[in-house]
Amino acid sequence: MTTPSAALGFFIVEASALIDGLDTLLNSPGADGPDAEAFVRLSRALRGNSTMYRQTEISRVASAVERAARALRERAILWNPRLGAALVATVDDLRLLVRNVGAWSSADDERASRRAAELEGLVPVDAGTPARNAAGMGRAFLATQTSELAAALERMAANPNDRPALTALLRHSRSLRGIALLKEQPVLAEVVSHIERVAQAAEQSNSASTPERSELFRGAATLLAHAASEISAGRTVAGSSPEADAFTRAAGAIPRSEPVVAEIVPVSALAFDGDSAHVISAASSPAFSLASRFRSEIVGFAEHLRRVIADARDTLNSSASQRNGDEVRAALRGLIATAQSFSETEIAQRLSSLLSSASTLSSESLSSLDIAAKALADPHSSREVLLSALEPETGLDNGARASSGLPEPGMPQSPAAGGARRQASATPTGAGLREQLRHGISEIGRLDQEPLNPRIELANEAVVPIETLVYSGRAALLRAVELRNEMRRDRSSSADRELTELFDLIDLALAVP
Repeated sequence: MTTPSAALGFFIVEASALIDGLDTLLNSPGADGPDAEAFVRLSRALRGNSTMYRQTEISRVASAVERAARALRERAILWNPRLGAALVATVDDLRLLVRNVGAWSSADDERASRRAAELEGLVPVDAGTPARNAAGMGRAFLATQTSELAAALERMAANPNDRPALTALLRHSRSLRGIALLKEQPVLAEVVSHIERVAQAAEQSNSASTPERSELFRGAATLLAHAASEISAGRTVAGSSPEADAFTRAAGAIPRSEPVVAEIVPVSALAFDGDSAHVISAASSPAFSLASRFRSEIVGFAEHLRRVIADARDTLNSSASQRNGDEVRAALRGLIATAQSFSETEIAQRLSSLLSSASTLSSESLSSLDIAAKALADPHSSREVLLSALEPETGLDNGARASSGLPEPGMPQSPAAGGARRQASATPTGAGLREQLRHGISEIGRLDQEPLNPRIELANEAVVPIETLVYSGRAALLRAVELRNEMRRDRSSSADRELTELFDLIDLALAVP
């Protein structure tokens, strides 16, 4: 207990606030005890706070309270009067211990040990222990984040026009969507995606709330609270339940609309007369050109698009395909908005043409989008390569195939004829280039049977046995004697290399019959 007095003051204030919260929960428990999530959160914070300020005995008592809280949350033990009385007495003693940190005595040590031992006796050793495996810890974290989003939805439903509550709702939904285990709960993922889309539209349009939107948030809060309990129990959230049906009805009452795209305001519009010269001034020697800054900015958007495309490929023809399709289109809109903000009109137009093909996801459209995203994610690709990759893919007819120098399907070509054709025609671009690459990759295997050039016979092409190049028999023994004499003459140098060679020579000599 050697914490400086100033730090002790902070600890007393923070710990007292946490103890007050625990006291409030224990004063009004339900049939199953106090709010389990809040109880775990406050006890964990008290344990961490006391550990940080090196209050060892208080930390031990707080750990015992946290273990009891976790056991209640996981239903490892049931709430009973004896446990409730022990927790109330422990919280009262914690308040006394926190007040006495500046004048700690042996009586405080005894009080802390007695309370910790009492709770440890009431709660089994493994009852409040967190899951040891990663899957169990991940499910617990997912359930906690789901509960927090449900609470944010309830606050939003109670105050539909509260902008800070809407911002908090979006923050919680984005945090939940970043959890990898969300993929194992498709119903939960669909609900979170739909809620975030509606909340984003409300934030961007700045319109007043509607009764339908409030009903949607209320139904989502009920469904997410049910989902949190299911996840905590290790079960998958079912799509057929009263909570899910109520949410589906509320979602159907809201017309589906595309997200509102933020308006890009040119700098010149900020000037009174349209002349932006007196608003900002260009640097005489800028560190980055506009084009290079655009390439660096677009990389992150393109990499995100590739990730959501990969997720969409994994969920084609499944219940999550609609959600992943929305994510693909949202990521593509982000690319378009970024290109427009840098006045890259041609790139934005070609991305917009890809957006129309992404309205119905298929393997072909996802492949085209991935090719475009891969080119955009490479900061070193030239503008010509970018525009070629962003060209919408179309089927090649015979005329286009002949002009691009591609062979007819199913008609094998000799290597010589193919080489002459490549020299005579210009390098194809866009769809022609992609078709040529696909054809070239599929024809690589023919080189084993039909090499590009005939095999050339080499003069004196005889196989030399490796044994003829090393010492053997008596020659190996003579070389070994020579090495021994050298080692005797020069004892100062390291003999590792010579010893290795000596041992090899002995083996070679013994190998001769």
